Amino acid sequence: MKTAVVFQGGGPLGAFGCGAWQAVVPWLRSGAHELIAVAGASIGALNGAVVACHAQDADLGAAALDDLWRDVIAVPLPRSPLPMAGEVQAWSGWWSGFALGNPALFAPLYANWHPLAGLRRAALPLYSQQRMRRLFERTVGTGYRSDGDGLLFAAAATDVLNGKLRLFTSDEAAIDATVLSASAAIPLMFEPVPIDGRLYCDGEVNRRTPTGALVDALHASGRLAPQEPLQLITIGQFCRNADRLPRSSHELLDRSLQLLLADKLADDPLPAGRRIDITRHPEPHESISGQFDYSSARIEALIESGRAATLDALDGLAPIPALPLAEKLS
Repeated sequence: MKTAVVFQGGGPLGAFGCGAWQAVVPWLRSGAHELIAVAGASIGALNGAVVACHAQDADLGAAALDDLWRDVIAVPLPRSPLPMAGEVQAWSGWWSGFALGNPALFAPLYANWHPLAGLRRAALPLYSQQRMRRLFERTVGTGYRSDGDGLLFAAAATDVLNGKLRLFTSDEAAIDATVLSASAAIPLMFEPVPIDGRLYCDGEVNRRTPTGALVDALHASGRLAPQEPLQLITIGQFCRNADRLPRSSHELLDRSLQLLLADKLADDPLPAGRRIDITRHPEPHESISGQFDYSSARIEALIESGRAATLDALDGLAPIPALPLAEKLS
């Protein structure tokens, strides 16, 4: 069956998407499913870019994605004379990311942390996106382009002025580091990114999902016939449930974010075909770890969680009924 995959964002939660993809690929291969499109927003767009750029690999980029998360993005925590576990380890990971940034993704702009800088926060963001942009350039080079043929790659970003979700597709123009930077430009953290005279921010800062626009793009390109069924796999990384009640300010903020974005990808109905929604379960102390903990231990746990959740979602799926011969020929 023709298949499209959508990765959700969420900073370090993208490691869950990495583990999910490791389980999805062999399942696609065993069922002889054809991957025709991959899309994402924010860190999900980075995951999608890696898959698109390695679509010719036997594993559809699963190994490249694993290397990215384990060897490039994951950060070993500083050595401690005391053993760290549980909440202590989660707080250590959060403070490390918040105060020092991530070597592969973002760096703090301490001068902009002054309270008065908040009056011009759009122009004086808390963090620099330059590290992330260099990573995007290494991933897609001058840009990934499909020109109506091959695997379609799409990245979602939000127009700052009109609030609309825009899906940038590789058929229309190359998906380059600028587009990926716009898709991941989290408000307050990073400044908006100008494209075609408009300003864009993170694609997850929008309740709309990219799935409808992605299906439209597949129809427009001829990859999917008007009545042809599509198998849509969504990898959702925000949790509706929590492991415990939030206590601190940043835990309350993270919980609000989880509630706003949980189940987001499962909202859009498919006109024809079937959808497989892979969703994440809460991890221990995740309200502390939040969006800044990129510690190696957490990344490893998220990868394993993604693999396990995907195997559960795929287990016992009913086989797709074969089309009658006359319908195939038509």
